[in-house]
Amino acid sequence: MHPFIICDVFREKHVLDNHKKLFLLDKTFHIMKLMNSFFLVFTFLICSLAQAQEIKKEFKVNAGGQLDVDSDAGGSISITGWEKSSISVEISHDYNVNEIDFNFKETANGLVITSRRNGNRNYHNGNLKFVIKVPSKLDLELKTSGGTLNISKVAGDLDGRTSGGSINLNELSGDINCKTSGGNISLKSVDGEGDLSTSGGNINIFGLKGEFDFSTSGGNISISDAEFNGDARTSGGNIKVTGTKGKMDLATSGGNISMSKSEIEGDVRTSGGNISISSAPNGGSFVTSGGNISISKAGKFIVVKTSGGNISVKELDGGVEAKTSGGNINIIMTGDPKVGDRNAELASSGGSITLLVPEGMDMDIDIELEITRRANKNYKIISDFPITKNNDGGTGERTITGVGKTGSGKNKIKLRTVNGDIYLKKA
Repeated sequence: MHPFIICDVFREKHVLDNHKKLFLLDKTFHIMKLMNSFFLVFTFLICSLAQAQEIKKEFKVNAGGQLDVDSDAGGSISITGWEKSSISVEISHDYNVNEIDFNFKETANGLVITSRRNGNRNYHNGNLKFVIKVPSKLDLELKTSGGTLNISKVAGDLDGRTSGGSINLNELSGDINCKTSGGNISLKSVDGEGDLSTSGGNINIFGLKGEFDFSTSGGNISISDAEFNGDARTSGGNIKVTGTKGKMDLATSGGNISMSKSEIEGDVRTSGGNISISSAPNGGSFVTSGGNISISKAGKFIVVKTSGGNISVKELDGGVEAKTSGGNINIIMTGDPKVGDRNAELASSGGSITLLVPEGMDMDIDIELEITRRANKNYKIISDFPITKNNDGGTGERTITGVGKTGSGKNKIKLRTVNGDIYLKKA
């Protein structure tokens, strides 16, 4: 074939190929435009379906009945008491259509409300909220898998559970039992009895009356202006008590405990912090495994023990047992020396002991000071009261004792330390 004919053939084929490419590109562009338009319409429909939804209902109910709310779909539940003989329910959410079902069942005793999720639970959050008004006298049983419980101005039994929110109780009375797996608990002006616990938050108590137990695995406990009997325990925080009366045990595994302007009768214990008490007129037991103990004023009989700190009692109108494995002990007795039990047993494994007692107190005195070979000074016993001293040993390891008696010897005074001075003085 002639060379020019061959070139024309190739040129014609190249032109046809370019036309095909242009055609395909144009077709692809139109398809993408259609798909983009479809996506926008689809998104608009979904957003329209997920717009905020509201449900409003009202049900007649007698005071003294019961309201049950069980929300498998999560959400917050807010309940307030009012003076009407009815329950007002307002529910808001932005779940998609067919994602959630609500059921309202009237019973002879009250009302049961349930919510259930449908389909993929991880698809949409929902922002579900229950706002409910109830007669001021009504029992409540509440459960949500993921929201806050807010209850106020209701008299009646309360059983509340949430898997992921706080619990706030205000102006309630009755048998109250609440639990949350991931939030704080707050009580204000609550009267009754019950048990409240959280696995991951703080507990704040104000104006409480009755018999209650509180526990948290990961937060602080604050109690103020309360009058109740019970226990308060935390595995990972501090306990602070102010202006409170009652018989209660306070315990923490990882924080400090402080009490001020309070009259608490019970045990106070921490495994990892200090204890500070402004007043304990009814005595008590105060124990820490890792800190100092400071008591401003106490009465009757106190037990004070620490494995790693100092002990200080500024005013004690009563008796005492105090022990420390690694610190000093300073105690001042006050009051009428002829009244009450004033026995004192003080022991330290590595510090000084100072005990001041009222003049005229009848005592049977028994003091022992052990000095080891590693002692860095010449420790001694100093007493304002007549005692007989005995030095058993040489210049190295030795024991110094002191015994004596004043008056009838009614109160046993037993002081023991290793490598520390001992002072028995007049207050």
